[in-house]
Amino acid sequence: DAAYELPPVAPTAIVHGDLHGRHVLVDERGDLAGVIDWGDLARADPSSDLSLLWSLLPAAARDEFADAYGPVAPDQLLRARVLALFLSAVLALYAHHERMPALERDSIAALERAWDVSR
Repeated sequence: DAAYELPPVAPTAIVHGDLHGRHVLVDERGDLAGVIDWGDLARADPSSDLSLLWSLLPAAARDEFADAYGPVAPDQLLRARVLALFLSAVLALYAHHERMPALERDSIAALERAWDVSR
């Protein structure tokens, strides 16, 4: 409900635009190796790319990420969380429709992480 009250934001950063788990590459150790699919690159609010904080990271890792990232306003965190919920749900539906069980499982897990308010 709080997200409905957020005012529009000015674009302040260059962002990926639809950053989610399918666009993140990791190496054999699971470390970040790259980001792909920059087709939605735009100048926007950085909270759009911070959706990974909610959908990709477990609640226990969010504080460490936030400390390394730097200050993030509460309204940015809320926008990022709403986008994480939306992207994860859409990906789960897409995966179900396309009969991609691994992606469906991953998307549902991302949705559950984004829903977890432990942070």
